[in-house]
Amino acid sequence: MVLFFELAAIIIFVFAYILIVINYEKKAGIVFAGIIILLILGILSPLEALKAVNWNVLGIYFGMLFMIEIFVYSKVPDLIAIYVANKAKSVSTVLILISAISGFISVAVANVAVVLIIAPIALQITRRLKISPVPLLTAIAISANLQGVATLIGDPPSMLMAGFAKFTFNEFFFYAHKPSLFFAVQIGAIASLFVLYFFFRKYNHPHKKFSHVKPKSFFPQRFLSF
Repeated sequence: MVLFFELAAIIIFVFAYILIVINYEKKAGIVFAGIIILLILGILSPLEALKAVNWNVLGIYFGMLFMIEIFVYSKVPDLIAIYVANKAKSVSTVLILISAISGFISVAVANVAVVLIIAPIALQITRRLKISPVPLLTAIAISANLQGVATLIGDPPSMLMAGFAKFTFNEFFFYAHKPSLFFAVQIGAIASLFVLYFFFRKYNHPHKKFSHVKPKSFFPQRFLSF
């Protein structure tokens, strides 16, 4: 019977995963449908389902949403991106640096949120440079996804893995006194910059300076006060 339940759970998981890939916009409904099937078949009891929820991850993610909202409102990401872009001499360098910034932010912020933060800046920059935004947006998404797994708070899958493996925040940097996941990701990130340069090398021409962005606040206290 136990083997049957395990096999049924695997089949439901694989089927749900395929449906999510096909109908990504309906992923929430598919997930809840899978949970209901597990409960109906008795594979999980309601109490076991509640215990299986990692409330620590949900708490971290919920708190992160508030931090992201403040970060976006402050316009600090705009300031950083424009400052770095003005330091670059060629368009290709601008594109690579913006991608690197998205990866840097994604170390501490969920990668989906990073794309939402950086995408408007990327669209603004590509509009001024008069080039297609697609390559830059693709590079931003790749960089954000890559760096998202570097730390415990970078992405929900990292949080889930840490909860399952009992990893602490520091163990993403050093595990058993040896370099851990963070440093492995950085090797991949450095390699990705060379790959991005290969794809962006055709934009190797100078660009005009961008106008500076004035942040609304480096620390918007009124959003944190009660």
